[in-house]
Amino acid sequence: MIPASRVRAAADRLRELGCAVEGDTYGSAHGIGPDELDDLLAWIERRLD
Repeated sequence: MIPASRVRAAADRLRELGCAVEGDTYGSAHGIGPDELDDLLAWIERRLD
């Protein structure tokens, strides 16, 4: 698991470089829950449209 502070720092740096960054945090530590899966599938579908 990556610490949230490192994720935020990486996202901030990517934004500084002009990247569009999307993200969210979820409560599951090691695995993927239904909310995460739903968000992932929606993200993929938006890119395929």
